[in-house]
Amino acid sequence: MVINIRRSRPDEGDKLTAIWCRSVDATHDFLTKAYRKELEEMVRAFLPEAPLWVAVRLAP
Repeated sequence: MVINIRRSRPDEGDKLTAIWCRSVDATHDFLTKAYRKELEEMVRAFLPEAPLWVAVRLAP
């Protein structure tokens, strides 16, 4: 398996938000559902503009 590390793209915002949601849901069970949803909306707006690095599995 080959992994490529690269900068994220603005069109990947939904995928990055989904990763964030799974991570938070797995580790932050103390958040209320309402607050978790509020955070998600902020993250959804932020991630497409954030300078992030992503690891992408390349096709064989």
